Amino acid sequence: MSTADDNIMNHFGLRRRNFILDPHDEADSTFWAERAQPNRTRIVEELQIDLEAGLAPKRLFWGPYGGGKTHTLENLTRSLEKMTDIYSVYVESPTMEKKSTFLVLYRSGIMKSIGQDLTLSIFNKIVDMSVGEGGRSEVLEKLKRTIGDEELSMAVLRFLDPQFDPLLFWSWFSGASVPRGQLSILNQTNDLTEAEPAYLATLLVILARLYRLTHNKLLVLILDELEHLQEIGVDGSATFQTAFIRLTDPNQNDLGVLMAYSADVWDRLPDMFRGPVQSRLGTEAYIEIPSLVPKEAETFMRLIIQYVRDPSANVADLAAKARQATREKVIDDIFPFSQEAFEKLLSQVPSQFFTPREIMHRMTRAVSRAFITKRLIVTSDIVV
Repeated sequence: MSTADDNIMNHFGLRRRNFILDPHDEADSTFWAERAQPNRTRIVEELQIDLEAGLAPKRLFWGPYGGGKTHTLENLTRSLEKMTDIYSVYVESPTMEKKSTFLVLYRSGIMKSIGQDLTLSIFNKIVDMSVGEGGRSEVLEKLKRTIGDEELSMAVLRFLDPQFDPLLFWSWFSGASVPRGQLSILNQTNDLTEAEPAYLATLLVILARLYRLTHNKLLVLILDELEHLQEIGVDGSATFQTAFIRLTDPNQNDLGVLMAYSADVWDRLPDMFRGPVQSRLGTEAYIEIPSLVPKEAETFMRLIIQYVRDPSANVADLAAKARQATREKVIDDIFPFSQEAFEKLLSQVPSQFFTPREIMHRMTRAVSRAFITKRLIVTSDIVV
């Protein structure tokens, strides 16, 4: 840590030099959820009801960019993990181009996040469970009954061979291009680069079912930042809709899917989340994460100040020194901001941009500006 970092923190009694919280590492910071909408407690209860009923939860969270969707998803799944047997996998949507199809999300997003080690461990355990007194044909029949897909079972059968390289299976299953000569080793004629999107979704459902069989937990995918899909053309969009139809099918209860899409208004949700997908999810599964109302924004600012404050700092002493250097009102609870600066920060944020991210950035810039200009406190003239 640099001397500048130490100085700005000591200068204002902070334990870090900014107010920018990480929605993953700091998902347990419950003050993120201090808002009327959405009702976090109710959402957790409804998700728990789904899980207790043997249903795989499926939801789509939408709202303005920076509104707290990622944190909400992380916070919800961590709460659920403490209550029931689920395993969540966070998937950040990769960058998409106009010609991108669901394969890109499958390969570069979902399978990359699930990972090679977990995937191979699942299939290794399935093979171990299938081995008995019979030969390969008996093992294959057991695999077909367990896996429920003949082509996949044929590929998994190769795990029995001592010389078989499991990484070849991973390349194939994760959606990478596999040379035709190596496909024969897997008892396959084609790789998954040309597979139907519904089949790729089916493979994910199968993997989740096998994970529950081997680990006794429900696999839940957190598909975040799906606004990256907005650049996709009509043909590519159709492949996503086809896959999402399979994943959100009410009868599909092996894989949980929690999605997030940044949109200021409902009408900006793309067609891939409407029509058949919407009818399967139901309107209650579309949960808005709106901008904060002014009172919520004020509460958020107060709570984040307390969260970022160094517990060992002598705030009373720092505030006393600041009172000697400004005519503005200095209150210990909101230091290092004067009352006037605090109120100006609130008044200058347009209501449609009252998001946690916008507020955190504005607070950070104000503190940094005050430090650079050698102020003892953030005053209203510093807030621009």
